[in-house]
Amino acid sequence: MNARDRKHVLVGLALVCVALFGLGIAYWIVAGRHHHLCPGGKTPIAQQDVGMGQIVYKCPGGYVTTGSFLP
Repeated sequence: MNARDRKHVLVGLALVCVALFGLGIAYWIVAGRHHHLCPGGKTPIAQQDVGMGQIVYKCPGGYVTTGSFLP
């Protein structure tokens, strides 16, 4: 394998990595649209940061849940 072939392989590998990263971001955006914290798709009425990136949400009806921004 000469230097030119090695360069083509590395460029191809980089393009595959970038494409997979883009598909992962696209999936995260699409799947996140259907992610609800409260039952029935209602919005939380209060939230509290309890540290270490964990957030507690209070939903209508007294339901309390924790959640993240990931789907």
